[in-house]
Amino acid sequence: MSARTSFLSIGLMCATVPALAQGVDEKIVNMSGIAFNHSTGKQVLAACVANNPFCMAYVAGVVDAVGDLKTQGLRVPELCTYVPIEEKVAAVVSFGRAHPAEVEQLVGSALVIVANRRDNMACPERK
Repeated sequence: MSARTSFLSIGLMCATVPALAQGVDEKIVNMSGIAFNHSTGKQVLAACVANNPFCMAYVAGVVDAVGDLKTQGLRVPELCTYVPIEEKVAAVVSFGRAHPAEVEQLVGSALVIVANRRDNMACPERK
């Protein structure tokens, strides 16, 4: 697979996340002060550290979008899928605290993907 195809997959995933936000309670989005489609890694990390409901919705949306792309046959990063959403959020916080310089360079969806890659956290096998 070429780098161009990989970037296309990630681009499609990033475009999907705002659409997923349509089903989220508007109060959550307003409380966060963050737009789903323009979130930086720093904003997502801050929301997760503060236990803002936006964080859990955002992380779930990104993980679901990556899963949807995978079922469509696109090559996407292998994420931990069989862990509770709270563990996925904890992975974002842990990765963000351990790699602050990288967080500055990432968009929010990329932070979620990198933090939840199978090779970045312990992933149980499906039971």
